[in-house]
Amino acid sequence: MRFAPKGQAPSRTVESAGTRVFGYGQGVFHEVVLAGLTPDTEYDYQIRSGDGAWTPRRTFRTAPASEDAVFVFLAGSDTKGAHDVLSELFRRFETDEPRFMVYAGDAPHHGDLAAHWDRWFAAVEPFASQRPIMPSTGNHELGASRSLANYQTYNALPPSPGNEAYYSFDYGPVHFVSLDTESVSLAKQLPWLEKDLAATDKPWKVVYGHGPPFSSGTVHGSRRDLRNVLGPMFGKHRVNLVLSGHDHLYERSKPIDLAKSKDAPVNSYREGTCYVVSAGAGAGLYGAKPGNWWTAVLKTGVHHLCRVKVNGSKSMLLEAVDQEGRVIDAVTLDN
Repeated sequence: MRFAPKGQAPSRTVESAGTRVFGYGQGVFHEVVLAGLTPDTEYDYQIRSGDGAWTPRRTFRTAPASEDAVFVFLAGSDTKGAHDVLSELFRRFETDEPRFMVYAGDAPHHGDLAAHWDRWFAAVEPFASQRPIMPSTGNHELGASRSLANYQTYNALPPSPGNEAYYSFDYGPVHFVSLDTESVSLAKQLPWLEKDLAATDKPWKVVYGHGPPFSSGTVHGSRRDLRNVLGPMFGKHRVNLVLSGHDHLYERSKPIDLAKSKDAPVNSYREGTCYVVSAGAGAGLYGAKPGNWWTAVLKTGVHHLCRVKVNGSKSMLLEAVDQEGRVIDAVTLDN
């Protein structure tokens, strides 16, 4: 790989830091580590394998160092092979210049089949070649074999005790945590999660994972095991936003702090967590049963992604945007 600040001819060259063989033996994954990058800076890059030709230039932007940074990220889940819908949704956000996407699982339809991962990455290449997609494991990532092997092979993620199944990272003023709600027991993740949330001093905390602690969906519904174990911890550590998938709909909760109340919202998002199910990134859509105590907004029958604008440490604007570019919900979280 060769790279340089945007507008300059890529001149710094880095060799592959590690390789992993494709599950079906038709190629090799290469991982490259770049060091000495300047924060909040655009870089052009090119890659090649062996003696092949250099690819056309692509651009990426490094994360900001300042906690006053203003930026947009996307959130969503549950494509499961419906790549045309996801591509159309991505086009709705081109002018927003999102920095990255957090994806709460179910990217492929059958995660134990390498061909389904190939199709996923071919579909998201225009986005992912310039912006990271930071995933979590869904049940479809595991496939019939209930194995994380392909997920771990195809994705290069931050190191953690979870061997890429769960991890955290910082971006500007936000601390992000990706949880594995499908393959690794909560008991194994909880000591790491408690320590991770206690250690960060970032103004915002965002947690995402596939299973929804709160969902009005009629296909899956709420994961009460997640709610009962994680909810009080999220309240204790003032997690601002929890993003989930699994039920193919959109739902935003009222402000919730389960450390204070098990069956009633608190007064404001300053006091409680906003739980969002955003699982409309392409797959067939599900129904819902309205009227639950936690529900602030519930939308069914609509493909969508969430656009989140972070205004430094001051506020965070979350908007759910449908395939036609219409905002179907919006909420501002004040810190």
